[in-house]
Amino acid sequence: MISTFDDLKLYESVYQTITNFVNMTDSTYEWDDFTGDRFEDPFLESIRLQCLDAEVILYPQLGKSIRHKIPISSRTDQGNEIFKGLAAKVKEEIDKFNNGSLSNEGK
Repeated sequence: MISTFDDLKLYESVYQTITNFVNMTDSTYEWDDFTGDRFEDPFLESIRLQCLDAEVILYPQLGKSIRHKIPISSRTDQGNEIFKGLAAKVKEEIDKFNNGSLSNEGK
């Protein structure tokens, strides 16, 4: 759950990392850093673990040993949709915080 602006930055970073991965615009180590580091935040840790599980669906021919710079044509539509859904969950939390933060500014 986002409670500070530092949390917000972290959530925005995770959202951007997943989006970059789906669009294949991530840097060489961005995805590996994201999936390799545990999060203290339970929501983000859950998203990270779901991403690890979804790699198998994205690249069924490779199992768990994937490299993220495989041609996009090798990715499954189902896998891409899972990642888009996970990014949407993170974005929803960002939007909730932003909307709550903005509405609380006038108080």
